[in-house]
Amino acid sequence: MVHDPRLGASTDKTVISAHAEPAPPVAAPPPVGALPPVAAPPATTTATLHIRIGATVLTGLNAHVFRYDFNGAPRYIVQEHGAIAPLSVTNYRLDPLPLPTGGVLDIDLAALPAIDLAKLSPAEQAALATATAHFAGTAITVPAAPPPAAPPPALAPTADVVQKDTPIRLLDFLRSLAPVPTAEDGRPLFDADTKVHYLMNASGQANGEYVISGSDGNFYDISIAPSGEVSFKPKDAPPTVNVKVAPMKRVAHALAQVDSLRGELGAVQNRLGSVITNLTHTADILIQARGRIEDADFAVETSNLTRQQILQQASKVALTQANQLAQNVLALLQED
Repeated sequence: MVHDPRLGASTDKTVISAHAEPAPPVAAPPPVGALPPVAAPPATTTATLHIRIGATVLTGLNAHVFRYDFNGAPRYIVQEHGAIAPLSVTNYRLDPLPLPTGGVLDIDLAALPAIDLAKLSPAEQAALATATAHFAGTAITVPAAPPPAAPPPALAPTADVVQKDTPIRLLDFLRSLAPVPTAEDGRPLFDADTKVHYLMNASGQANGEYVISGSDGNFYDISIAPSGEVSFKPKDAPPTVNVKVAPMKRVAHALAQVDSLRGELGAVQNRLGSVITNLTHTADILIQARGRIEDADFAVETSNLTRQQILQQASKVALTQANQLAQNVLALLQED
């Protein structure tokens, strides 16, 4: 895509090139009534059966594989007996079947799930009764690796494919796309302000790369497939892009992040204020309780003091009366 700065912002002229040869013609469909080709049976190969539990290699005396057909597909169950514990029998489901490597079919029982044959369906148990046993260390016939899938046929170019070296206006080309690319808010992604911005290297020279500014404030890479399909990939604004193209969406996004952070900080501040209020209320309650306890202690001490004073006064009265009684007796004796 080439941008001619002499034409100004409103008359940008671009050249869009697919840089590819025309796609090959699409193969014609088979005639009506023709029978579909019969699929060839899958290729098989012979491999040596190698069964192990981690680093412990099992022999044919304590490990073998049952192969049987069920629902039109081969099934495999590995049975181990006496390797883990004497007289123990453990069955493992082998699904999927690993591909042989170097003529060896390696099976690690430590990575397989154990199963209970009694929990299989009656139909599968009946199929298992006709299974063929293959012992460890012997040869087994298994499906070979499938051939690589053929690449899908290329799509035929449409009538509005951008031809090579066709000079057109960028806005006209972007508006001719179907469906029209839209931003997140539903507006057309490319409008009259859409521009092509070239990227520069460290020496200030154009390095041949460019981005297209969208109406949402982002920048996009544009690519055209040989079939004429146009795709856009968002790209961050490089530092050499014209700074006059203000990415308002990013500014709005940054402001939204600031508002979100302010809201979170406000919520934390409210929680801290509530905690401080609760602590202040608790401190007031403790001060009031302490005052009541001090008042109760003062009342107890006051009552004890009053009690001591009453006892002291009573003792004085009793002592005074006792002294008066002796004086009265002496007075009577003197009169006699």
